[in-house]
Amino acid sequence: MGISKGTFLKKRNMKTSDKYLSSDAALFNILDNSYLHVFILLLISSILIFWKLWYGSLADWDELLYANIAKSLVLPEIPDYMMFKPSLFYLLIAFSYKLFGINVLSTRLITAIFGIATVIMVYFLGKELYDKKTGFFAAILLLTSQLFILYSRLAMKDVPAAFFILGSLFFFYRAFKSSDNPSYDHTSNDDDNNSKTLMHILSSHLSVHYNTYLFFLFVLFAVGIKHMLGLLPLIVVTLYVFLFDFKKIKLLAERQVIISIIIFFLIIITWITLKISTGSFQIIDYSIDHFMIGVEGHDQDWTYYIDVFKSGSFMFVWFLPLSLLYYVLTSFKIISFRKKDYLFPDRLLFIYVISFSIILFFYQTRLPWYLISFVPVFSIMIIVMFFRVISLISYFSGAYSKNILLILCSILLLIILFG
Repeated sequence: MGISKGTFLKKRNMKTSDKYLSSDAALFNILDNSYLHVFILLLISSILIFWKLWYGSLADWDELLYANIAKSLVLPEIPDYMMFKPSLFYLLIAFSYKLFGINVLSTRLITAIFGIATVIMVYFLGKELYDKKTGFFAAILLLTSQLFILYSRLAMKDVPAAFFILGSLFFFYRAFKSSDNPSYDHTSNDDDNNSKTLMHILSSHLSVHYNTYLFFLFVLFAVGIKHMLGLLPLIVVTLYVFLFDFKKIKLLAERQVIISIIIFFLIIITWITLKISTGSFQIIDYSIDHFMIGVEGHDQDWTYYIDVFKSGSFMFVWFLPLSLLYYVLTSFKIISFRKKDYLFPDRLLFIYVISFSIILFFYQTRLPWYLISFVPVFSIMIIVMFFRVISLISYFSGAYSKNILLILCSILLLIILFG
C-alpha cells in the first residue's frame, strides 16, 4: 500500500524537527559542560590577571615590604625583619625567586596564580552550593571587580587568603552535606542498616572524613597566609552550628574532627613557640594595635568600605543590598523557594557575611584590601538573588515573561556599559 503525500511530508517534518531538537540538546550539553566552564574562566582570568604583570615597579609600601622579606629567605646578606607575621606567603614568593629569579614578575606570580585559582574556586563553590549556572556566572561577576583584579596583580596576601577561606567553606559544606546522608547515620536501627549497601556506607564515611581534614588544612593555610583572618571559617562554622543546626554538635566527637583539631593547634602552638624562642613573635601586639586604633592614618569611618565597594567592586554592586535582604529573609524562613536544599547554603553564606561584617566594623584599621575575602562571596549571593528574581518573574508573568526578561537584560546591559 502506498504512502500519501501528506503522510510523507508529515514524517519528513517530524524527522527534521527531531534533528533540530537533537542538535539543540547537543548544544545545551556543550554549554552545560563543567570542563568548558573552567576553560572559559581560566582563559578570561588569565588574560585579565597576567596581562603585563611584569610591567612597572613594586608598589609602596606593602608589596615592597613583602618582597624584601622574601628576599631575606633567599639571600642571607639581607637582614631578616618583620618575620613575626605568618611565613607561608613569604616562603611561596621565595620559592618563586628560586625558580625564576628576583624580579617583578616572580614577586607577583604567586598572587596571580591564586587570583585565577580563586575564580575557579568560586565556580566550584557556587556549583556545590547551588548549581553550575550559579557558579559560572558568579565567577564571571567576580572578574568584573576592579578591586579583585587589582589585588590579584599585586604581591599582597589577601587574594591567597581568600582562596583558602573559600576552600574551607567548600569542604565544610561537603562534609556536612555528606553527614546528612542516611548511610552515615550511626543511630539508625538494624533494619535500616541492612538496607544500606556497604559501598554507600563507605562512601559517606570517606567523604565526611577527607572533607573534614581538608577543611582544617585550608584553615591552617589561611592562618599561615593572613594570621587572625584565617580563623574566620572556624567562626562561621561555630555560629552556623549553634544558630541553625545544633544537632550537628555531635560531630565534634567524631574521630576525624578530634584528630584535625589536635593537629591544627599543635602546628599553631609549634609555630608560636618557634617565634617566641627567636624573639620575633609580636603578632598579638600587632593585631591588637590594628584592632584598637587606625594605624598609619587608616582610621576612616566604617562607611569607607561602602565607598570602596561602589568605586571598585562590581558592575552590579547596586544589587548587593537587595541580595543581602534576600539572604536575611531566606535564612530565617521568612520567605521560601520550596527547595529545602537551598536553606543550608543560604544560611552558610549569610553567617559568613555577618561574621566578617562584625569583624570589619570593630576593626579600627580600615584598608581596601580587607574586603577581598568579601568579594567572591558577594558575587555568589548577587547571582543567586538575580536568578531567584528571574524565576519568580517567569512564574508569575506567564506569557509576558519573555518580554519582561528582555527588559531586565537590557537594563543589565546598560548598567554594564554605563554603570
